[in-house]
Amino acid sequence: MYKQVDGLRLGIGKVVDKEFEYNRNILNLNMGDTIILSGVNSDIILSLIVSNLMEINCKFILIDSSGLYQYFSSGQIKKYIIGWNLALPLEIIEKHIGEKNILFDIYTNIFSILLNMDSYERIILQNILLKILTKRSNLIEDLRSELESLLYLSTYSIRKNFIEKFLSILDIFTHSFISVTFPLQGQIGRFNETCIFDYSLIPSSFRNLALLLNLILLEKCDYPVIIIDLNGIYERNILIKNELFRKILNEFCKREDHIIIVSDKNLSFLLKLWSTSIRNLILTQIHDLDDINMLFKMGFSRDLLLKLLLLESDRALILDTHNIYETRINIEFFKYLKNIPKKFPKKTLKYPEYLPKIFLSNIFGRNAEIIYSLLSFLREGATNRDGVLSYLQYKYGLKTSIASQLMVKAMIYNLIEEVVGKDGRYWIRITLKGISVMEEYEKYMGGLK
Repeated sequence: MYKQVDGLRLGIGKVVDKEFEYNRNILNLNMGDTIILSGVNSDIILSLIVSNLMEINCKFILIDSSGLYQYFSSGQIKKYIIGWNLALPLEIIEKHIGEKNILFDIYTNIFSILLNMDSYERIILQNILLKILTKRSNLIEDLRSELESLLYLSTYSIRKNFIEKFLSILDIFTHSFISVTFPLQGQIGRFNETCIFDYSLIPSSFRNLALLLNLILLEKCDYPVIIIDLNGIYERNILIKNELFRKILNEFCKREDHIIIVSDKNLSFLLKLWSTSIRNLILTQIHDLDDINMLFKMGFSRDLLLKLLLLESDRALILDTHNIYETRINIEFFKYLKNIPKKFPKKTLKYPEYLPKIFLSNIFGRNAEIIYSLLSFLREGATNRDGVLSYLQYKYGLKTSIASQLMVKAMIYNLIEEVVGKDGRYWIRITLKGISVMEEYEKYMGGLK
């Protein structure tokens, strides 16, 4: 049975400075407390806290964004490596949130995080989501269709690079490791045991998404201690600017039914995420002058800041609402933890044996062969727009509007281009990318049937 506690007393070292009032080697925490760990050796402190929680049999969740804590793999901890034995389906957003207006905000924020959108690009996305959320059958395909239709409009030409990048992100969601890690649909059980979520297999650009989905999941979970290590999160400015992420994180910290422990070596990053007051700080050596400057602005004395700069590597300062004291970190025990053999959980996710990713089939679907034929035609020599449209209409019986859309889409994906010839007229010719795509299609599909 897990221990049910109203508060925790966690051992992290030995008090060494007698001038400090606090004269115990424990950290007293109460439900509703938020504690921040930072500095060069914050990972050591966090390891000692996790070990202590295991000793007293206290249930907890650890979000390990960088895989730093793989040595905690004993039988009493369930280890989830995202993309290995656990997927985070996007569908969980709807199951746990439900309301369309909140879904709108979350999907806006998910893609804003992945693409680091500016305000105008967010408006483009929001307009699309307004159209598709009420009637969508497949989020990714509906997004792809709407984005491609925008590229046909000259008013969005200045955002062509953004839309093309967005399309490439959607491609990753359907034809890569990410499609299994973050599937559109899927079941996910309720978490009841002590567990670790390990992000080490996730590409860094997608760890923000994993973190957002994790936090949404944990809103419904009953854990006395939630630990979030952010050292593996790299696109930090995106998170700092993301209002939804900050709102979710701060809502966690306002709750009185659990203790939140957050760790990162960059203190400035952590403090920028919080709007709520922090009741406890544990700081090891801090070398970053931005961190020191932020602490100074928060009212920390010069003597205390100097102490942080000169702190020995095996020491930490613990600051709560009433006291400041110095402790020696139990580095020997940490070294022991690091030497524990790592147990890798059994792989349970199955990856489909994808056929080679064929560009034309992926982008143009059932029209792939038509585009291949057009590229073959243009490889023989350039022609004008009327020549392209006539070729598609007479060879395949397409309506002018459909032929025109296919021609423009081929231009969007840089398979063909319109140039001004020496005669001053406009000509359409195949690009180097178009030739490469043709050769790929011939290799895997055998060209025209």
